[in-house]
Amino acid sequence: MTTFKRTIFFNVLTGSISGMFAKSEEEISSSPNVPQSVRWYNKSVNPVFYEPSILISCPHNRNKKEIRKDMMIDDDCFVFVDSGGFQLATQVVTEKEYTREIALEWSEKHGDVFPILDMPVSSGNRTPQETLEFSVKSAKYYYENRQNPHCCILNVLSANRHSNMEHWYNSIKDFKFNGWAYGGHKNYAKAIIQSILFLESKGEFKRTETPILHMFGTTSFAVLPYILYAQYLLDKLNINCLLTFDSSSASALANYGKYILTCAPTGITNLKISNKDFMTKNLEGKTFGCDCPVCKGITDLDYLFSDQGKWQYYSLLAIHNYYKMNQFKRDIEHLFMLDCKETLHSFPTFMVKNFKAMDKAFKAMGKKGIHIIENEFNIDSKAKPIELSGSTNSLSAFLN
Repeated sequence: MTTFKRTIFFNVLTGSISGMFAKSEEEISSSPNVPQSVRWYNKSVNPVFYEPSILISCPHNRNKKEIRKDMMIDDDCFVFVDSGGFQLATQVVTEKEYTREIALEWSEKHGDVFPILDMPVSSGNRTPQETLEFSVKSAKYYYENRQNPHCCILNVLSANRHSNMEHWYNSIKDFKFNGWAYGGHKNYAKAIIQSILFLESKGEFKRTETPILHMFGTTSFAVLPYILYAQYLLDKLNINCLLTFDSSSASALANYGKYILTCAPTGITNLKISNKDFMTKNLEGKTFGCDCPVCKGITDLDYLFSDQGKWQYYSLLAIHNYYKMNQFKRDIEHLFMLDCKETLHSFPTFMVKNFKAMDKAFKAMGKKGIHIIENEFNIDSKAKPIELSGSTNSLSAFLN
C-alpha cells in the first residue's frame, strides 16, 4: 500500500496578524472574542485549531534574539525561515544593512528549514545573470560557513520557464544542501510541474533522507491542486521528496478587508468588508455567520467593530482566511489519497485533462516527461488567478 505524504503549507505572517502575535498570550486571551488561543502552531496553549508549521521572515525579524520564545512557537512546530532574497530585490532592505552573514546566522538559530539568500531571477533592477551570480555567491558562503547540522538548508533554482532552468542549475548544483526551493515561476503551473520533473531527472531526490522541494510564493490556489497531485504521483512512484509551499494570501487578503467565503480548485471567493461598515449598526443578538473554529468564538461584536477592536478584527480575519485555505488544501489532499481516479472528475474538465497529462509525464519522467507537460498541460501563462470578490455593508450577508 502506498504511503502518501501531506505537503506543508507555510502561512506567511504580514500586517495585522504579525502585530497580534507580538502581544503576550495574556493580553490576547484577556480581550473579547478570543476564548481559546489563536496560536495555531502551539499545541500546549489549546489553540482554536492546530497546524504545526509557520514561516518567519529573517529580514523583518533579524533584530529579535528569541523569536521562538517571543511568539510562543513550540518544539513540534516546523519553522521555515524566509532568507530575504525577495526583500533585497524589492529594496525593502539593502545589501549594506542585510547580508549573507546576518541571514545565515539568524536562520540557523531560529529555523528548521531555510533557503540560501538568493536573488530572484524576476528582480526588475538586475539582469538574470546578475541574479544568478549573487545566488551562487550565497550558495558558496552557506556551504562553507554553515554551523548547525540539524538545519535543512535549501539550494535555489530560479527560472520563469523550463528552458532557463538548465543554465541556473549547472551554475549552482555543486553546492550540496538538503533540498531545493524553486522561485521565479510567477505562479505559472506548467513551470512549477516541470521543475519537479527537472530536479528528479538530475537525481536530486535520490537521498537517504527525504529532500524538500519548496515552491516560493504560490499565492494562487488555482495552482495548488497541481502541486498536491504532483506529491501524490511522486508517492505512487516511490520517489522520495516532500513538496512544500508558502503563501501570504491569508494575511494579505485580510489587510484589504477581504474575508474568504470559499476556496475552490479554480480560485478563492471572498467578500470585501470593513469594520467601519458596522460601527453604527445595532449588533444586539447578532453573531458571526461562519462556523469555523476561529469565528465561532466571536461573541462581542460591539468590540470587534469598534476602533478599539480594530487590531483584533483584521487579525482574526487573517487567521480565519488561513484556516479556510488550509482546510481546502487538506480536503484536496484527502481526495487524492483515496487513490481513486474516478474522484478526479469532481474537478473542472480542463483540470482533469491536465491531471492526465501529469500522469503520462510522471510515468515517463526525464526529458520526455518535461516535453509532455510542455505540449499537453494547457494553462494560460498570462491569466491571473481567479478571484471572485464582492463588497457589502449588509448585516445579512455577514452575520447571523
